[in-house]
Amino acid sequence: MRSSRGSQSKHPHLTSVPAAQLKGHTGSILDVKFTKNGRYVLTCGQDRTVRLWNPTRLDPAIPSQRRCAYAFANDEGMYGSVPVDALPQALPISTYHAQHMYEVSSVAIDDGNKCVISSSNKAVFVSDVMTSKLLRRFDGHEGRVNSVACNADASVVLSGSYDGTVKCWDVRNNSNSSTPIQVLDEATDSVTSVFVTNDQYEIITTSVDSKLRTYDLRKGQLRVDHLVEAGSALTSVALSNDSQCLIVNCLDGVVRLVERSNGNVIGKYSNSHQAKEYSVGVDITADDQYIVCGSEDGKVALYELIDSNANSSAIQTLDGHTRPTCAVAACPSRNNVSLIVSASYDGNAVVWSTPDDVLNWDKD
Repeated sequence: MRSSRGSQSKHPHLTSVPAAQLKGHTGSILDVKFTKNGRYVLTCGQDRTVRLWNPTRLDPAIPSQRRCAYAFANDEGMYGSVPVDALPQALPISTYHAQHMYEVSSVAIDDGNKCVISSSNKAVFVSDVMTSKLLRRFDGHEGRVNSVACNADASVVLSGSYDGTVKCWDVRNNSNSSTPIQVLDEATDSVTSVFVTNDQYEIITTSVDSKLRTYDLRKGQLRVDHLVEAGSALTSVALSNDSQCLIVNCLDGVVRLVERSNGNVIGKYSNSHQAKEYSVGVDITADDQYIVCGSEDGKVALYELIDSNANSSAIQTLDGHTRPTCAVAACPSRNNVSLIVSASYDGNAVVWSTPDDVLNWDKD
């Protein structure tokens, strides 16, 4: 794995080195999410499991592990080819099997870290974080569930599906697991991602029908934004930490920065990642400086948010996967803004950070 290292003096929090691997899944890893506090990360994948990790701690069950952030640096500040297996293994905490009969395509967690939400084929599952016990199962979609989300306390779970709908489920009502409390069916094609804003007042969705939809729950209104020409699917969305902008990934190979208030595109980023056939993830660092984007060539591209020229190259490229990087997650804590986790169809998940931050982890 290779990462071209930017100037640490100019960009002290710019992610630059591989720090650990999340080892345990067999088969493709399809989604990755941080907890609200940024201390833990969830992954899910083809092996029908969800796994919880501490990405900044090494697994004490494996003797003689060491950090290798500096070990592979040369005089040019480049990090040479480092096999994933050479990376130390981060600390696994729990594994959630629920009743997944198929691969787990998406995962989410509530703000209080009490419930894990997962999707497998057409079903949605809610599990207890501490005990791994399955709490609820929801059936009702006619196609695969592509994305799950929840409100702050996981009393309501949302699922976006290939069937073109977003269904809202009442976790507290034990009487019915097949009838949602609300169905959002305005999409004319597969719903690729669903997102609940931090203020809990809006639901944002992307779809293969090329439209970004914002549901205002307070006003009972829907705004539809046409960001791309028909035929270019929108695949993923993230919200800036100041809540002013959305970052939307599209299958025309362009990441768009969108004003949340009016849907205007105010920035484009496209020169250092590939997204034409596969859905690849997108996120933003906690300081709102860098857009983090997966890529079909196995890389992770970091674009400066203020450098919104579509022809500009990423300020940093992290090369750690052999197949498309389908999911990325940036740590939401401003105390660890350089921490990024990438997941790929190659079955690997890599923890990235800066050399200084990695060394500080071991001091804590």
